[in-house]
Amino acid sequence: MRTFNSNSMLRILGVFLLTAAALSAGAAADPAEAPPREFVLELIETVNRVKKSDPEKGIEVTPAESKENELLSDRLNRMLDIEQISSYALLEHWEKLDEKNRHLFVSTFTELLKKVAYPNAAKFLRDLEVKVKTEKIVSNRAMVNTSVIHPEEGRIDIDYRLEQGKNSWALVDVYLDGVSLKRNLRTQCLKIIRDHSFEELISRMQEKIDERETADLKEVTGRD
Repeated sequence: MRTFNSNSMLRILGVFLLTAAALSAGAAADPAEAPPREFVLELIETVNRVKKSDPEKGIEVTPAESKENELLSDRLNRMLDIEQISSYALLEHWEKLDEKNRHLFVSTFTELLKKVAYPNAAKFLRDLEVKVKTEKIVSNRAMVNTSVIHPEEGRIDIDYRLEQGKNSWALVDVYLDGVSLKRNLRTQCLKIIRDHSFEELISRMQEKIDERETADLKEVTGRD
């Protein structure tokens, strides 16, 4: 079977979840009104509540938990500027797409986040030592700097770039040890379109959704 290298797709939303367990009790503010640091903590806390089945451990998501996952995923999607990330990822191809195909990419990407990135990251990235270091706000942009200590990877610096919209802050990029994950996402998408087609990109994303593979360390962090 063809494989869609999911590193960038998972990392763009997966890596910011690295602080989930340690910060899950830290944020109660309304994200629409919260400053950047609290916005990030609220986002992380929401992700940490997503449940995932684990057949090896005999854990299955109940109907009630599945319904709750839908609500949590919808909340998370509203906290991200998914359309901005999508247009950035496709670069000039975004302008060439008609409204139908733009909607197709956004909806497929959103489903990938909901079905793969959120549950896998919430399952994998738990019980980590976390440090929120700094918060910097310049006009309508902000950067929240954090680091985590992973038992296998050691220290990983994770920085969240936010932009303020009409009603709230929104996550627009994540930097893993200084590397932009949104830029990595663009590189991967453009390569598939260049080597194959836009339709192939959508097909591979959909395959990843259908597989719902269990995340391993490389999928979440992108490290070998």
